[in-house]
Amino acid sequence: MKLLITRHGQSEGNINKSVYFKMPDWSVPLTEKGKEQANLVGVEIYNNIIDSNDSYKCLLVYSSYIRAKQTTEIIEKQLTQPWLWIPYSLTKFETPLIREREWGKLREEFEKYKTIEERNHLFDFYRRPDGGESFADCHQRAFIFLNWLKTQVADTAVIVSHGEFIKTMLMIIDNVSVEDFDRIPNVENCELITRNI
Repeated sequence: MKLLITRHGQSEGNINKSVYFKMPDWSVPLTEKGKEQANLVGVEIYNNIIDSNDSYKCLLVYSSYIRAKQTTEIIEKQLTQPWLWIPYSLTKFETPLIREREWGKLREEFEKYKTIEERNHLFDFYRRPDGGESFADCHQRAFIFLNWLKTQVADTAVIVSHGEFIKTMLMIIDNVSVEDFDRIPNVENCELITRNI
């Protein structure tokens, strides 16, 4: 199965971290720039699909967080333009399995430290912040999700998720060790990553 993986578009939280102290993480919406990014990656995804087989099934899987849902809606519009001939069937599936890593009180801890060196210990792969998840916890969700994905009847899966979740998913797909986890680059908003499983 071909995977077309993207992170949601720029969100209000990406440009103003104080938003996370005013509303729940799941409810943070896209910015106007984020909507434009989603539109552009939708075109890129469409071109990627159209260049493939002439008749196959596509699965559009997205996180239940608002910013991912908004990104998905915009991508879906690009994939279902009425004047375009679409040579595939498109099935949508929302799942909280691919939501962002739960930070818990990590944001409060993060604000205490002013330099990268002081903050490094906060992002240890196994460290679970109060009320949150470690990267290891997120890795378990990614493992479950990828195993579920392998049971689906589809030739291509478009996945709209979040930066830290995507990193743990790529860790599994690319067989990256815990020691090398930090070498996986951070995923930019609406960056398109292609893999096969």
